[in-house]
Parts: sequence; C-alpha cells; structure tokens
Amino acid sequence: MAGLQEVLTASASGQKQIWTLLLEGDATAPPETRESDSVDGLLEQAAACIDCAPTALKVHVLLPGGEGEGTVAGGDAVVLFHGKDGAPNAKATALLVAAGARDASAPPLTGAACVARFKHDLANPLSVSLGNETAPAFLAERCWLQRARGDTKPKTPSPFPADARKAVLAQLLAARAAELERRKAAPGSQPQDVKNTGGRVRWTNARDDVHVAAQLPAGTKRGHCRVVIQATSLSIKVGEVDASGQFRLASLVDGALFQEVDPSNSRWDFVEATAMGTAELQVTLRKKQAMRWLMLVR
Repeated sequence: MAGLQEVLTASASGQKQIWTLLLEGDATAPPETRESDSVDGLLEQAAACIDCAPTALKVHVLLPGGEGEGTVAGGDAVVLFHGKDGAPNAKATALLVAAGARDASAPPLTGAACVARFKHDLANPLSVSLGNETAPAFLAERCWLQRARGDTKPKTPSPFPADARKAVLAQLLAARAAELERRKAAPGSQPQDVKNTGGRVRWTNARDDVHVAAQLPAGTKRGHCRVVIQATSLSIKVGEVDASGQFRLASLVDGALFQEVDPSNSRWDFVEATAMGTAELQVTLRKKQAMRWLMLVR
C-alpha cells in the first residue's frame, strides 16, 4: 500500500514543457503546441484536447527512459496519448509506425493525440516528472525513432528490459490520471455503492459533477455497453451471456436521477483496464445546479 500511495502523491515538476498536439485528419493537418508546468497539468490538458477523461487516455510509451541516450531524446521517455473516438489521425499513426509501436497494415489511430517527454528511471520507479521540450521538429528526428524501433542500441544498456520500463511508466501515468479524477470529487466525498448493484456500480459527488464507475465482467467490450443520459434519468446496460448461453443486455442502472443534469455536457468513457484489472465504464454527469446529491437514482 505504501508503494501505491507514493505513486498517487509523487510530486509534480515545477518546470514548463512544450509538447505537441497532433490533430485528427490527413497528414496536411499542421501540429500544434501546448505548454504545461507539471505532469498532472499535462495529463489534464491532454485529456481536454482529446476530449476525454484523464483516465480514458490511451498511453503508448514509444521510448522508455534512458533508452535514448546518445540521441536527441537523451534520457527522456517519449509518450503518445490518444483517445478512441474521432476521425483517422494520419500523423499520429505514422509516428507510431515509425517508432515500431504499430504495424503499418493495422487500422489507423483515430482522434487527436498528444506527444510529450518524461523523466522516468527504474532506479526510482514511482517518480515521474516532465522531460525536455517535445516540439513538432523533435518528432521527425530519425535518431530517436531508430532507437525506439531497436535499430540502434545505447552504449550502456539498461539492466531492465525495455518492455518492462514501458509498462511501469504507462501504469504510473495511469495512476496519476486516476488521482486527478479522484481529486475532482468534493472534499470529504467518498464513493458510494449504487443501490441494488451489489457494489458493481459506485458514484461520487463533486461540486459540479457526479462521477459514476461500473466494474464490468471480463471480456466486456465498448460495443457491449449502452448508456443513455437524459436530463432526469440514467440508463446503463451491459451485454453479457446468461446461464442458457444467450447474449442479453443486463441493466446496471435504470432510473430517475436525484437531480436534473445537462446531457450535452455529460459523457461516458470505456476504460479497457483499470487498477482493478478489469474494464470499467465511467460516466460523468454535469449537474444543472451545483448542489450536493444524496443519492444517484431515486
């Protein structure tokens, strides 16, 4: 538990970093730059640019920390974040292919994407801070892309496998994103079970929003989920196989909300793997009035 707590409370860097936003569309869409002064700030800005919750960001560690020594990347890790929805993103897809993180024959990545550099060393695996500038020109530098593909090797190889270093950093960034979501809840507010769900669905009251998290059965895909958010009601249904082997939609939540919400500013996300090791459906309801809710559904 001490290790997890250290992940969630690790200090953010005070330096500023320029990072690159790759917009969806064809290769002619020019990249844009953004600036952040902390890891948490970068995650929050990236999620806003991609239009998803921080916990819904997909993380691709293109180059683990220390692997780029002798290239323009230096000791920094290079990470690409993206969401799931949107038009094909030609630039982000080409970058993944160039870094050896995606097969050229695979379907293109969709939606906006962000690329940034981080300082992360397995000698201190629970610490991560902002790396150096990640301007658009950096993305085209051949030397670090060759290193990412494994075409070249650092003079002093790390004792830890590259895949292990990538996995640790991805998990660490996911933990920081989860902590961001937790902090959005009102002070002192704790997740509560939704009645008649057996603890599978929990909700948290924040000042302007209500956050709902539903743990899903193993093997659940995004296409198995049906979420309907209306001003006064919420319906969450998930496809599952019943005892007779038939596929059916099981209702997790279906009822009148405690107070009215704004459907146009509410959303839901499907997170394939959480810290619990299972998929999770996350719903954010924007309150019409900033008042404390006593329950999710009446």
